[in-house]
Amino acid sequence: LTGNDYLRSRCDLEAKSAMGLEHPNIVRAIDVGEDNARHYLAMEFIDGESVNKRIAREGALPEPDAIKIAVAVARALDKAHSEGLVHRDVKPDNILVTKAGDVKLTDLGLAKKAEIDLDLTRTGKGLGTPHFMAPEQFRDAKNVDPRSDIYALGAT
Repeated sequence: LTGNDYLRSRCDLEAKSAMGLEHPNIVRAIDVGEDNARHYLAMEFIDGESVNKRIAREGALPEPDAIKIAVAVARALDKAHSEGLVHRDVKPDNILVTKAGDVKLTDLGLAKKAEIDLDLTRTGKGLGTPHFMAPEQFRDAKNVDPRSDIYALGAT
């Protein structure tokens, strides 16, 4: 896939976005680069599972667990938003819970820096995971703002 300039640009954007965010509820990006014509992104190892896998295994989360996870993700989003980033793909698959119970938001692959337009997202195109996307994101993912992440967290 690295031969696809569009996908490589997305990966580079994810890496640069993630590397700039230091927060206990965001998976840390450690390094990005190319080795022997292979592109890579090294990220913090999370010893745990996604919220989606937990729900598939156990069913609906107990209310206290759901609140703890939602608050942690809201804190992560607050940090991202304060840095001008909109995640655009908040969903149970992108929320990890460590064995120790720490909550981490991951996958900034669709993140958009508010003041930077690399023309990777086209106006009039939706981008994200439909079950969790804000209605305006279906129509125009390029011009969404932090409110779309808040909507997605609520849907999650």
